Amino acid sequence: MTRDPAWLADDLEGLKRSHLLRPRRLVKSLGPGRSLINGRELVDFSTNDYLGLARDTRLTRASADVPTGAGASPLVTGRSEQYCQLEQD
Repeated sequence: MTRDPAWLADDLEGLKRSHLLRPRRLVKSLGPGRSLINGRELVDFSTNDYLGLARDTRLTRASADVPTGAGASPLVTGRSEQYCQLEQD
């Protein structure tokens, strides 16, 4: 049994009438942590690198021997010795 896809168009139209559809914006990256949206330069907090630290050579050199990456929250996966030391420093 195949459901008639007209329900989808009806549901989308209902969302549109209720102003519940989110706009799809054109975003231009301006480099680490910066974006241009509707002519405005903004800090991009939706990226994991909004501070531009992933490309900071001082940090990449200093972390060469430390495992890095965006795993889960430390509350889920725990913290490494290196990160505990970094927090204390």
